[in-house]
Parts: sequence; structure tokens; C-alpha cells
Amino acid sequence: MLVGAFRHIASTSIMVLTLACAAGAHADDKPVDLGRVDVIGTTPLPGLGTPLEQIPSNVQNFGARDLSRQRTGGVAEFLDLNANSVNLNSPTGNAFQPDVSFRGFTASSLLGTPQGLSVFQDGVRINEAFADIVNWDLIPKNAIASMQLLPGSNPIFGLNTLGGALTIHMKDGFGYNGAEVSVSGGSFARTEIAAEAGGNDGTLGWFAAAEGIRDDGYRDHSATRIGRLYARVDGQAARDQVNVALSLADNHIEGTQALPVSMLDNPRQPYTWPDTTDNRLAFVNANWLHAFAADTVLAGNAYFRRISTRLDSMSRTTSPSRRNGACCWQGATTRRASTRRT
Repeated sequence: MLVGAFRHIASTSIMVLTLACAAGAHADDKPVDLGRVDVIGTTPLPGLGTPLEQIPSNVQNFGARDLSRQRTGGVAEFLDLNANSVNLNSPTGNAFQPDVSFRGFTASSLLGTPQGLSVFQDGVRINEAFADIVNWDLIPKNAIASMQLLPGSNPIFGLNTLGGALTIHMKDGFGYNGAEVSVSGGSFARTEIAAEAGGNDGTLGWFAAAEGIRDDGYRDHSATRIGRLYARVDGQAARDQVNVALSLADNHIEGTQALPVSMLDNPRQPYTWPDTTDNRLAFVNANWLHAFAADTVLAGNAYFRRISTRLDSMSRTTSPSRRNGACCWQGATTRRASTRRT
């Protein structure tokens, strides 16, 4: 009993002593001034620039060198091979019009697909006005200076930015001088010719880039013809920057759908055809930026964007029992859509 009482008194004394020491320590502590903490968000328009470590999300950044090192067909294929949490689907039957899925949210060229990503080119949202679709085949790959893939829902990027946003900044004559031409080829008569040139005199700059792609496809009735042009003029003064850019495209894309299992002995044959898409784009974009001070700028843009799309679906289905050229006509539809946005 005496030993138990002694242990109780000793433990009580130690507890009181500990509490007293802790109280004395807190009394001697002085408040620490952590300074001002700014939470910085990114915006579609160019601004002051935000250090990557100061952005409270996993931003993925890709530059022009990253794109030029890989012979991909376009922006969508590049993101599939290099960006985390990105994968592609091909519901149209053509690799140049895929569904880009980022963390389960999609940017697609297919009408009826729930859109959850916003795509910007030099501050202009290029999700089309009709159904928010994204025509990946219209983006000039060799004219891109940098791309940032930002996760999360941010109202500053507009409607349907549920899963994230892709911001694309184009090249100019101040950052890219000289000229470059590249020619490449591959299977199924794949040929690609790309050229770019730029220069400046210190105050005025210019840049132009063109791409031409032809691909017969690994299946019948799945050919692709891509033609894209980007041209830009820039001016710089002490506190002002201004640029005007022109994007043109004329693309013809064919697709054919998946084969039934009974027809897989000849994977090159089509199942339904033709299913063609013709996209024509005229896009003019002007940007202006004025710096009031080192940490204060005002930026704005004005643009005109017109896209004309023609869809031809003349459903011809090959008979599984008579696959050697035999087919049956099921119907024909031609749809034309034209959107204009300013």
C-alpha cells in the first residue's frame, strides 16, 4: 500500500511539473509573423506569369521541343503519350478526331459526348459554340510554343470546365527565329510535311507555320488529309505588346467503324462507309497587353472564328456472308454545320 501511494504521489508531482514547464514555455513564446500568403490562380490570357511551385495543383507543362522530338499526328496523340492521367478513345474511327479523357473528363469532337474539358489557344476558348466539342485536327502542332494542362474545376475558364483546362500558347517571331522544314513518312502511305519560319527587328516580329498530312489509313475508307496554316505578327514597345494571328485549316477525315467478330479474318475491310468529315476553319485573334508596373498588367483580346463542317454518312454495310465486294445500301445522310463566333 505504501509503495502504491508513493507511486501515485510521484506521478502526480511529475505531471504538475510538466504542466508548469509547458505553461512557462508558452508564456515566453512570441508570435511569429509568417508574412502575406497569396494564392495565385492561372488564367487563359497571358499575364505576369506564375512560378510553377506557387500553383496549388498538379500542372503539367510541355514546350515546343517536347512536341518536335516526337512525330505525333497532333496535340491529342502527344498528350496521350506524355501527360499523366490522359488516355484516348477513337469513337469516330479516325485517329485525328479522338476523345481525350483527362481524369475521367472528356474533350471530344463527337456530338453528344458530355464535355468536361476546356481548351484555349492564345486566350480564346476553342471549344466550338455548338455542343462545346473540340476539333483536335484544327490545332497547328508545329506552331505551339507551350501547353499547360491544369486539373480541377475553375470558373475562370468558362462553362463545362469540370475536370480541367488545356491552355495553348503559340510561337512568335521574338522567341523563334530562323526557318525549319521537316519531311517524314510511314506505313499506309503516311506523309507529313511541316515548315516554319520567324524573325524580328527588335520591335516588330513575324512567324508562320504550315503543316500537310496525308494518310491512307490501315483500313479501307479511312484516309485523312490535313492542311493547317498559322501566321502571326507581333509588336513590342516599352510597356505594350500586341499581336494579330491567323489560323486556317482545310481537313478531310474518313472513318469506319469496328468490325464484328465474324469479319476479323480481314481487318482492313470496312464495316460501314463512307463516314466523312470536312472541316474548314478561319480564325483571327488579336491580343494586347499593357504593363502599368512590374506587378500590374492589363490584357485583353478580340477574335473572329468561323468553322464550317460537312458530315457525309452514306451507310453501306458489308455483308458478312458475302465479304468480297458485296454490300447493301441502307441510306444516306448529309449534314452541314457552320458556326461563327466573335
